[in-house]
Amino acid sequence: MAIDLDPAGRTLLAALDGSRSVDGLAAHMQATLALAGQELPLDRVTELTWHQLWLFARQGLLV
Repeated sequence: MAIDLDPAGRTLLAALDGSRSVDGLAAHMQATLALAGQELPLDRVTELTWHQLWLFARQGLLV
């Protein structure tokens, strides 16, 4: 089944190379979102990152 990801979801999925912790992923996503004009506090981005990771796992994209 195809999965439709928004640009932020695609960025996060591409960053899942095993080199970053969840905190590192959240910091990466915060910087990426800031470049796109979306300034969010790190605690909110961390929460969103955890949620997206849960969705990826639920859809079978993570093992």
